[in-house]
Amino acid sequence: MSAKPSTAASKINWASVTQKLRPETAQKLNAFRRQHTELVKEVMTLQEQLQRYSIDFDYYSRVLKNKKVVLEAKRAIENMKPLPAFDVESLLKMIDDEKKKALESAKKTEEKVGNEVSELRKMMDDIEHMRAPEQLIVDDVFAAYPQDLDAVVAKMAKRGQWRMPGYYERFGEFTIGF
Repeated sequence: MSAKPSTAASKINWASVTQKLRPETAQKLNAFRRQHTELVKEVMTLQEQLQRYSIDFDYYSRVLKNKKVVLEAKRAIENMKPLPAFDVESLLKMIDDEKKKALESAKKTEEKVGNEVSELRKMMDDIEHMRAPEQLIVDDVFAAYPQDLDAVVAKMAKRGQWRMPGYYERFGEFTIGF
């Protein structure tokens, strides 16, 4: 009852099976069969290499004078155990967790960038619709920078500085003649 998979697979009429399936399913089945065939070939190649590269300890015990070294090497190789099997489920869970973290981070970044883009659009709209500096009045500047203007005026008054730097160079001195 326990037949080799290659023997069982060779007894199936794959052409009739694939004709009865939907095209997507048949395509996936054929891809699976190709992958299985490649893996079987690779296993056979590795088994051949293992037989070809196996160590002939009898030869070395005849050639070498120190038989103890050969016995120690043979014992070490025979006592060698394969690596324990990996817990694939935990690795897949770790990968899924990392994927979730990356998606959350990407969503946060997307939201942050979206907010920055909306702020930049608002700023561009403000720049396009703003009045020329010559048309601004003190109330406009105060509305734009209420805290900054109070602090600058208080600082200038504390210093006794009553002239605004650059004002007279730009607009000239305004004097009223009596």
